[in-house]
Amino acid sequence: MKCILLITFLMTFTTTAYTQTFKRYSSENAENFAKRIYKEVGDLKYPIIETNKWDSSKLVIICFIGDNYTVLGYLLIPINDTIYKQVFIDSYSGNAATLGVEIKNVFFSNADKDKQNEIIVTTKHRSKSPRFADNLVEGFYYENHIYDNPNFYNPLDTLKQMTELSKKFSRGFEGRIYNKKTEKLVRKEKAEFKNEKNIRLKLKQMGY
Repeated sequence: MKCILLITFLMTFTTTAYTQTFKRYSSENAENFAKRIYKEVGDLKYPIIETNKWDSSKLVIICFIGDNYTVLGYLLIPINDTIYKQVFIDSYSGNAATLGVEIKNVFFSNADKDKQNEIIVTTKHRSKSPRFADNLVEGFYYENHIYDNPNFYNPLDTLKQMTELSKKFSRGFEGRIYNKKTEKLVRKEKAEFKNEKNIRLKLKQMGY
């Protein structure tokens, strides 16, 4: 019940807060700023990132807020010295085959033909075997969510996900699969794109 209420609250907050701006106090570091403005949404689920990767004159804050089942990602882009515009990155949650979600890694890499780096969010989901499945699954699913760089002159309310490219780097399972009746190991699997090194290498091979 608690999880359902939180998801409902998160969806409501996300829908109504796309175009919000927030004032950052001079005494606040990036983490305290994010914790204050999102205190009713949840806890920080990944270390705060403050970066000028996209624009040397702007320190953008990247944060992920939520619980073990649903996490929301945000950019906070400075409009001036104290005011930040919120840009929604995405929401991440489990499904019928997983138990919750974890933000495993957030990094930058070029994933298209322009010079700006894209942002890549790697999520990790603990497997959950369906009740009537023939096999038992023990391990984790890894997904990679790739987003185009933001436009600082006219920032959209939400980042654009590069859907097809994200699919190519997702649905990786790592773990063991057992026969439910005999409990014997059927096979082991290893996820190809669960770490930054392999993802960067593949993107380079693709010409990015």
